Amino acid sequence: LSFSGFSERYFPLSEEYIAYVAAFIRQTKPRIRFGRNVVDVSHVKRNHSANARFSSPDGDDRQLYHFQLRVQQQARLQENVKKNDKNAQAQNAEQPPNESPSKPKQRQTRWFCKRLLVASGMQKETVPWWDGVELTTTYGTHDTDPTTYRNKSVAVVGGGNSAFEIIKSIMGEAASIHQYARHKTTAEESHYPGALRSANSAALDNEPVLRTQDKFFQHPFP
Repeated sequence: LSFSGFSERYFPLSEEYIAYVAAFIRQTKPRIRFGRNVVDVSHVKRNHSANARFSSPDGDDRQLYHFQLRVQQQARLQENVKKNDKNAQAQNAEQPPNESPSKPKQRQTRWFCKRLLVASGMQKETVPWWDGVELTTTYGTHDTDPTTYRNKSVAVVGGGNSAFEIIKSIMGEAASIHQYARHKTTAEESHYPGALRSANSAALDNEPVLRTQDKFFQHPFP
């Protein structure tokens, strides 16, 4: 399914990508399982799998598999919860303060596969531990409306794509932006796609070329 029928942009909008994925699912009908949590992944031992056959989630036991996944699924208790909602609330209210409500039951199954693709995303946000950090907002919680920063002085901590993406979005509204980072490494220099990309590096010209009030401070943070 070609993406050209959904967008002609070099950097498509998120809404366009969602529409493409929805159309891809309708057309190809892939075997997708939602609501699963993979709690453990291990290799199937070669000496054990030499003469063994394992069942996949779809019942295919004709192939040999290389990976074993322990998958956890939350039991579907929606109907019971609806029927006993009032009783459950009353029971939770009567529990002692040091006891928490009981969690839904979990059941685990084993899946086997020949190929495994891990797409769990990047690491968690790095939040510095210095005094006053509780007064700041992170990349995931900051206000994305640029007018919020109109005529204000803004401090941005970080030298990666996330920091420069924020600066690019607000530099037309903020009075001044001071950026603090250990270093700034571009993807062109490092050949690492996770380093600063040219699409987000417009702010590099602000101080040395455009002579704006924006500043970049290199600081050896702990």
